[in-house]
Amino acid sequence: MTPQEYNEYHAIERRVEYLSGVAPTPDKEMRDKLDLLIERGGPIAVPYPFPVKETSDVLFSYPELSKISSVILDGLETLPYRPDITFDRWWTPFEVLLTLYAKEVLNMKGKIKTADLFRRFAEEVIRPEISNSKAGELQVKLQEWLSIIPITVCRYASVRMLLDRDIKIASQYEYVKERAKEAIGEDLFTAFEKEYLSEVGGEKVLSATDHHRAARKLLRVLTDEPLTFKGTPTPGISFERRIEFILTAILYASRCERLHGDYFSPFVSQKADFSLYPHWYWFCNTVYILFLILLKRFIDYKGLPNPLSLPAIESYIQEVTRRYREAFLTKAKTE
Repeated sequence: MTPQEYNEYHAIERRVEYLSGVAPTPDKEMRDKLDLLIERGGPIAVPYPFPVKETSDVLFSYPELSKISSVILDGLETLPYRPDITFDRWWTPFEVLLTLYAKEVLNMKGKIKTADLFRRFAEEVIRPEISNSKAGELQVKLQEWLSIIPITVCRYASVRMLLDRDIKIASQYEYVKERAKEAIGEDLFTAFEKEYLSEVGGEKVLSATDHHRAARKLLRVLTDEPLTFKGTPTPGISFERRIEFILTAILYASRCERLHGDYFSPFVSQKADFSLYPHWYWFCNTVYILFLILLKRFIDYKGLPNPLSLPAIESYIQEVTRRYREAFLTKAKTE
């Protein structure tokens, strides 16, 4: 067995073990903390589902989408203790719907790679829906949600963006680094490389200090704060590019790592530090919010009765942001 065959075999083995295993539950101390979170602000970032009956009636009239309602409800079963599994489950209907949207609405033909759809989603789904919302209110609510992105998410993304970490267990996957570079733009990407990477023994490395600094800078990019590199003011990126980056270099990268069994990716809640929970709650809520916007636009395109509306989605984002702040941010500062 060659080294490559050995690695591929064990990657498959890890994937089977992960997907077939019973999700562990946290120890009592961790469960008590999570139960207290829910008590504080309502079902926290336990996202309440879209109007199930009305939406299900629409979805079941369209065979390709008939299972989406049940998958969304399945995701609720692993909350509050396993938001990572909820994220895994909710990514699937988002990806299925995005691919269907690409075929039917964007008229894309042949084999469609998910990674090729994120820019078009940002430009041809998010931007038009923002334009349709009253006074651009949808962007305001989305920006409020992005403003509370955990620093752990940016620590994860800064490594994927700056270092060559190959997650191409299957040939169709591109390097996360290349996708991140495309989303963030070459100028900004190069500025990150020059400021935070150093060379040791002919290899580019990211020290612990520079890792933290790069994550803080990436947080400013994603929350649209003013940027400087080496004392020079630097333009940020558009709202659409921020959405694209979050999808391709954060959510999709994490989903691929977990699905394909990378050794570091499974979230073992029996051993998890409490600080990981805001990270994964932000993940599962983000993909759910984007899914709702995409679903609303697809139903509109099909001319079906739509139980979703922009004001309802905006209110949902506002409520989830409030719950998340209440559970993970406000109380944490006073205790």
